[in-house]
Amino acid sequence: MRIDRGTKDEPKRGSGSPAALALNRIGDSEFKQVQTMMRDNVGIVLQDNKKALVEARVNKRLRALKIPSYKDYLGYLAAETGGRELLMLIDAISTNVTHFFREPDHFDFMTAEVGRWLEEG
Repeated sequence: MRIDRGTKDEPKRGSGSPAALALNRIGDSEFKQVQTMMRDNVGIVLQDNKKALVEARVNKRLRALKIPSYKDYLGYLAAETGGRELLMLIDAISTNVTHFFREPDHFDFMTAEVGRWLEEG
């Protein structure tokens, strides 16, 4: 597979066909590499039962970059110097969760606290 190295501002692109890109399956060794990368870079521990989730989410990155395999994608990540794609991978895999301000009690608490602070000056 030929990979266009792109420019500083333009991501590198592969030449995979859309049909090939749609059928990517992550192998055990590639999954282990992703697990290690996530743990070492951001402290996210991906259990073995998350393989399907990782596959589904990272396949979107492969399609976006037109990279036909996980092996090529991991090589792409290793060769990248700016860290931009690593951030994209982290964003793709992680699930952003917010627990604060979801319930009316949170708003009531905040209103009371801010009101108290304003009264106290």
